[in-house]
Formats: sequence, C-alpha cells, structure tokens
Amino acid sequence: MISLLDFYTPANLNFEAVSSVVFYFTIYSLFGWLLENSYSYVTRRQFFKPNFFHGPFKPMYGFAPVILVYLIGPKTNWGIALLLCFFIPTLIEYISGALLQKFFQRQWWDYSNMPMQIHGHICLPFSLCWILLSFACLKWIHP
Repeated sequence: MISLLDFYTPANLNFEAVSSVVFYFTIYSLFGWLLENSYSYVTRRQFFKPNFFHGPFKPMYGFAPVILVYLIGPKTNWGIALLLCFFIPTLIEYISGALLQKFFQRQWWDYSNMPMQIHGHICLPFSLCWILLSFACLKWIHP
C-alpha cells in the first residue's frame, strides 16, 4: 500500500502513487453515484437524481474513502477509526454543500427537515450512515 506521506516530497511522487489515488477516487466516485441514485430510487422511485456533474461521478464520494484509506491503517485503534469514519465524510459533505451553494447558488441536497442538521448540508442520521458505509468500505472493500 502506498503511504500518504509519499505525496509530500517531490522526489517520492511517482506514477504508481498518483495513478492509484486517481483510480480509487474514480471507483469510489462511481460507487457513490450508484449508492445515491439507488437511494433515490428506493425513496422516490426515480433512479437518476440531478447532480453537479453529468454522468456517473460524485467526487465527494471519492474524496472521503481515499482520505480514510490513507489515514487509517491496520494498527489504528478502532475507536479512532470510527471517529474518522464519522468526521471525514461529514466534513467533506459539509464543505461540498457549502461550496456548491456559494459558487452556484444552488443546493443539490437539503437536510433542513432532518434532526440535528447544520445549514441543510449535513445531519446526524446521514453522518451515522457514513460511519457504517466508511467502516464497511475500509473493512471489506478496501482493507
């Protein structure tokens, strides 16, 4: 496995490291698109949910797993791993929602009617889902 620290020095920046990050980012962005549209189909009977990009690609679902894979190692305490599985995706979701709203004056998702939400960008029920999905990803999909 490639260490995140490999990216900090130009001498260690190599094609294998960059290509693996791009590959995993793309795969997880596709998985996120499938997950979100499947959820939309189950809850609204409409598979395709409009998003910022055209096509099967959701970058915020690519950033969280890639960051988590490089931050959480086999020796990481499971409590720390669960906290990171909560905070990293939630933070990415909040930043993504806030930036999209600021630059495009549009809110692609709105959790305003959910309990314990912040500015409609994040809410506790979905953040708890991110813990389960992220931990499952780290445990079984990308151990």
